[in-house]
Amino acid sequence: MNMAEDIIPPEVQARLLRHFASLSFGFWAGPTRHKATLFALGLFAGLLLNLAPAIAVNRWNKFFFDALQNKDERLILLSIGLMLALALASALTSVALLQARMVFLWAQALLQPRDPPQGEIQVVSPTSR
Repeated sequence: MNMAEDIIPPEVQARLLRHFASLSFGFWAGPTRHKATLFALGLFAGLLLNLAPAIAVNRWNKFFFDALQNKDERLILLSIGLMLALALASALTSVALLQARMVFLWAQALLQPRDPPQGEIQVVSPTSR
């Protein structure tokens, strides 16, 4: 017996798993399937955008240290320029991913229904104190 079976009986686990599956498959197969596909593709694209500069920096290390070992000034200067370009690319992808996340959260907040305010709203002016 594992720890999960000690806490949650197997029949409850099976029922919870079926409930989760029905909810998640409804998201992927129901009227929200286009949104789910876009979210999944966006997540995958974001992961690739985040991963590409990191892999490029690893490749850059070999290029740079080979240029140092061979004392090739032209390649050393080129590798320094490449590092600046990689740093810029990394910063731009981070900003783009953050902006996409903020746009998504902003749209989500705007589309959620709001409760009407209760009672009277009082506006206090800073000059009325």
